[in-house]
Amino acid sequence: MKNTIETNEKRIKAFKEKMEEAGLKIKAKYSEEVAVLEQKNRDLKKKLEEYKDEGQSKWEEFKTNFKHDMDGIGKTMKDLFKDNH
Repeated sequence: MKNTIETNEKRIKAFKEKMEEAGLKIKAKYSEEVAVLEQKNRDLKKKLEEYKDEGQSKWEEFKTNFKHDMDGIGKTMKDLFKDNH
C-alpha cells in the first residue's frame, strides 16, 4: 500500500512537471484536478499511517475500503494522464 502511494506521488509530480512545460493553458486546465489527486493521496497515506490493529475483521474492512479508494485514485490518474502524454 505504501509503495502504491509513493508511486502515485511520483506520477503526480511528473505530471505537474509536464504541466509546467506545456504552458499556462494546460496548467490552468488541470491544476485543480491534480490538487484534488494530491489531497486524496495524502488522505490515504494518513489513513494508512493512523491505522491501528483492531482485529482481523476490521483489517479486512480497512483493506477493502483502502483498495477501493486507491483504485479510484488510480483510475482518475489514468484518465487524466492518458490525455496528456
